[in-house]
Amino acid sequence: MKSGVLKSIMHLFLGRTIGQAVIFAISPILSRLFDPADYGAAGYILSLGTMGAIIATLRYDLKFVTLRTAVAKNNLFFVCLAVVTFVSAAIFVLILGFRSAFPGGGREISNLMLLSIVPIVWTNAIFNQVVPNYLTAFGLFGTISMSAVVCGLATAAIQLGLGWAGVGPMALILGRSVGALLGILAMVGPLYRTHFSRIAKSANWDRMRRLAKLFRKQALVMLPSDLFNSSAAFMPVFVLPYFFGVETGGSYYFMFAI
Repeated sequence: MKSGVLKSIMHLFLGRTIGQAVIFAISPILSRLFDPADYGAAGYILSLGTMGAIIATLRYDLKFVTLRTAVAKNNLFFVCLAVVTFVSAAIFVLILGFRSAFPGGGREISNLMLLSIVPIVWTNAIFNQVVPNYLTAFGLFGTISMSAVVCGLATAAIQLGLGWAGVGPMALILGRSVGALLGILAMVGPLYRTHFSRIAKSANWDRMRRLAKLFRKQALVMLPSDLFNSSAAFMPVFVLPYFFGVETGGSYYFMFAI
């Protein structure tokens, strides 16, 4: 029992360490491909997206481990997908409606950068929360670990390639979004036949509705603290540019990201 737990912990630790080490290793190159103003603009969008991803699941994903049957876990998976998609769209509409209030950390936000908030929220919520917690409920830690490596390598390759091509801040945004998407595929692909192909067959509207109602108090309790914690972590990205310039905000985000 103890050896199994230690093995699972080591799997997760190694995967996440390798994925983060790749990003850390290329940071000197990225610092020459992108100036602080690029990081300021990209950091503004990525910070908004990451904050949105933290609250996007409404913490339904934490309840996978409390369910006993695979059918219940599969239906909760659908609940999480629906909630994340709805919250992602709501965040986009909210930011679009208050566009003038988000100047992009001292640099004008393009419509394309604004649109990218939706995939950032969705991919990060699914990659970092929904699918890993679903797989954790089945003890599939090795798959989660491998996805972290895939995400790190893909993010590094995309940011380097688009950086050399002179794409600008969107290179940093695309690297994070596409890296997370490929990380999701790395988790879903190997287990499609054994787990994910059965999810659709298990789907039942009444079960999903009961689960959503059963665990909705979790969202009401944890949402305020999640908003506070995420805001506190990313507030310097939003505030520093107004007092010390966009370069300072970009430098802070660069250090925060690695």
